[in-house]
Amino acid sequence: MLLSDPEAYRPPVPTGFQEFRSALQEHRLRLLLAGRSGTGESATGNSILQRKHFLSRLAATAVTSACATGSCRWASWDVEVLDIPDLFSPEVAQADPGFEERGRCYLLSAPGPHAVGPTVTQLGRFTSQDLRAWQGEDLAGGSLQQYVRDTDNRALRELVAECGGRCCAFDNRAADGEREAQVGELMKLVEELERDHGGAPYTNDLYHLAQTLGGLSHKERLRRVAERLAAGRAVAVAHDWCKLGLAALLGAGFLLYLLCRKWNMYKSTLCYLLSYEEQLLVATQSPLLNHIVSSSMSCLLPQGLANPEESQLRLILVGKTGAGKSAAGNSILREKVFPSSFSAVSITKHCKKGSSTWKGREVVVVDTPGLFDTEVSDAETLKEITCCMVLTSPGPHALLLVIPLGRYTPEGQKATEKILAMFGERAREHMILLFTRKDDLDGMDFHDYLKQAPRAIQELIRKFRGRYCVFNNKATGAEQEDQREQLLALVQDMVDKCKGRYYTNSLYQKIEEEIQKETQVLQENFRAELEREIAQIIQKFEEDIRKPKDELEQQEWKVEMERQLAEREAHWVSRQQTARDDVLSQSKILEIIFNMLRFFSSLFKD
Repeated sequence: MLLSDPEAYRPPVPTGFQEFRSALQEHRLRLLLAGRSGTGESATGNSILQRKHFLSRLAATAVTSACATGSCRWASWDVEVLDIPDLFSPEVAQADPGFEERGRCYLLSAPGPHAVGPTVTQLGRFTSQDLRAWQGEDLAGGSLQQYVRDTDNRALRELVAECGGRCCAFDNRAADGEREAQVGELMKLVEELERDHGGAPYTNDLYHLAQTLGGLSHKERLRRVAERLAAGRAVAVAHDWCKLGLAALLGAGFLLYLLCRKWNMYKSTLCYLLSYEEQLLVATQSPLLNHIVSSSMSCLLPQGLANPEESQLRLILVGKTGAGKSAAGNSILREKVFPSSFSAVSITKHCKKGSSTWKGREVVVVDTPGLFDTEVSDAETLKEITCCMVLTSPGPHALLLVIPLGRYTPEGQKATEKILAMFGERAREHMILLFTRKDDLDGMDFHDYLKQAPRAIQELIRKFRGRYCVFNNKATGAEQEDQREQLLALVQDMVDKCKGRYYTNSLYQKIEEEIQKETQVLQENFRAELEREIAQIIQKFEEDIRKPKDELEQQEWKVEMERQLAEREAHWVSRQQTARDDVLSQSKILEIIFNMLRFFSSLFKD
């Protein structure tokens, strides 16, 4: 997408008539590729240049650490492409405290770019972290305009509108013909933008400064631009601290108000929170959810021994929205059970269960929505937690934490921490890391990828004692079967090391008690219905047998009666055997458990 602020496209500051004229008459297009690390800026630059010029590969950390330029010829234009690192990431801020790299960006693109791609980003989940969009191969042949039009994500639509509707999708893996076509589409947009602004490039005060320093050495120009950037940052930081200070004062005042109103209740609450200070930092955002997931789910009772007659392997897929949980679940089940398609918003809205068989065992997979999406209310989150626990009662054998390969953002890390806090420390004995998007490795060995992975990923693998699998959710045939076999074998090995135990806790046990109670009630109803139907059949037979009949007719009536009795008995015995499934499919059990959770939450309501 290309920004379209009319005020920013002003003629360059002339240092003389000749320079002014040449700046406007030069037949050159300067493109600046910007975006978050790992979203494909370098690969997009290579597509534009029609050659591999910028370093581009899948990595858990930023590959582009310094500004780089490349040039090519398109139509009658000399095209300059500037690939820059993620200038707003914490890593760049730490590595560039003097703002020199950010200053180089201005100097290399002076007197200003004709097009700024501020959103060289990935198509997919459009998050508050990076407002992601745009990676053409994920459209699977669909229209980008339709993708934007159909999304209910307001932030995405507003960003496209702010850019004047100028957007295009790149498949950085495209072959020559397709690649040239998409480069042509982009360059026509840039050419149109350049023409609309009379040939003037984008500019601002820093670009003006870079031009006025044209007679100085490069080192001196860089120093002065960096100083101006640092000064502007200092003002912004001071402004942010003022806002934070005001917010802190208001928050402290509100907390004091609450403490004064209900001191007795909040005294016990504060003691609880202080005793779990570490969990408080990563747990859910509301007191209600913090209490339920940290207290109810982490206060484990001794883990439940699996029923010797039970042949199930119960798996729960958890992770951030857009991580590929549904597609991974379909790969495990070997059929499309869970809706999985490319979208700017979450496809999975509710927990759903699917099953298949593996080595004679039933494999039950529960797909979950993003439980910690900011747009999801506490009430909806509680309902989905309830549904997930009901579907996997008396407890899952494995919790699969799904993380996509690529840039491990702070937002993704925070979501992971919340999930771990939700299930508690001891649940990690039953957790497996499932990395998706293996196909993005492009032949790179996964162990080489791990060597450059951020500390947070390496720490997760250590906590999970090396239990991880890597999935290509687009795999079919033998490749799909091999990764499925590897994962389920890892699950079975983990279950064996846990001596057949599944993950459980006090809340799971309460849920199981309710399920068994409702199942027994339903089985009694089925038994009573069977007795009623048997009585009806016998009564009808006795009435008919009194009518005059020969011996053959009586024998036929007797055979018919026995057939009807056997049929009804088989029907109701089958219903008794599936009574538990009937209970789980009813909303009544969900209401019972949800009301139980709401009772806990009422303790924290004002």
